[in-house]
Amino acid sequence: MSDMRKGNYIVLLLLFCASLVHAQDPNFDPFKDTVPRGVSVSPPTIRFTLKPGASQSKQIKISNDTDVERTFQVKVQDYLAADMNRAAENSQVPEDYKYGLKKWLYVTPSVITVMPGQKASINVLLDVPAGDEFAHAAWSLIVIDEVKERQELNVSTQGGNAVGMGIVPSMGFGIFVYQNPPNVKNNQIELTGYALSTNQKQINMKAKNSGDGIGFCTYYVELLNMATGETIKIPAKTATLLPGATRALDIDLPNLPSGSYNALGVLDFGSKDYVETAELDFAVP
Repeated sequence: MSDMRKGNYIVLLLLFCASLVHAQDPNFDPFKDTVPRGVSVSPPTIRFTLKPGASQSKQIKISNDTDVERTFQVKVQDYLAADMNRAAENSQVPEDYKYGLKKWLYVTPSVITVMPGQKASINVLLDVPAGDEFAHAAWSLIVIDEVKERQELNVSTQGGNAVGMGIVPSMGFGIFVYQNPPNVKNNQIELTGYALSTNQKQINMKAKNSGDGIGFCTYYVELLNMATGETIKIPAKTATLLPGATRALDIDLPNLPSGSYNALGVLDFGSKDYVETAELDFAVP
């Protein structure tokens, strides 16, 4: 069989398998429906740097690349600094939380429908009150949840007992919103831990923010092979460090040949004067 005939045979076989999977869908087009489609939201974070008494608007874009219209409910949820690493949406926040940005945010509309193949915008207005007491960092989470009507559940009553359960699949997105006024001190970030994991697969960093500003950090590790002098720079990662919070910053190590190594860890939090660094030596048997 020629290479061209083999290629055509494989394509036809794949299309046949796809048609079997979607046999119950009369509108299925194998040349069209195999293209990935979905809903996307951007940007993943919104950052403000406003002085007290100032306001600014930004937008969130929702793109619907599916064949059905999608309706979403939009709400703002405050969260504690300690909950940054966990489910911020479920954070238990007191009403008078100083760092909650919800009280200054105006997000419209609260319900939005996006037609198939279309895009829509959500407006996010931050209005910071005037006064020195409001010159501090604050943050919040914008939650965008799909709204779906619950369909009627048909339950069989044969046998005298009836048990029913319905699942409505939906999607949701979270957009982190940060307000970091220009006067705050975000240079009080330090490495409080730096160690090799017990299985030698990671470098485990730990950082703490003792300042009153939000730290948008970049961190990475450079490995030096002590015998050959070869340097390996592991790709940098990013993390947000809220005031008063401590975060674990882990770096995965590549597979290393036997030998002795020096690992230099670097934490860059945007300071013009310096970065936080730490070193350790280890051996790979």
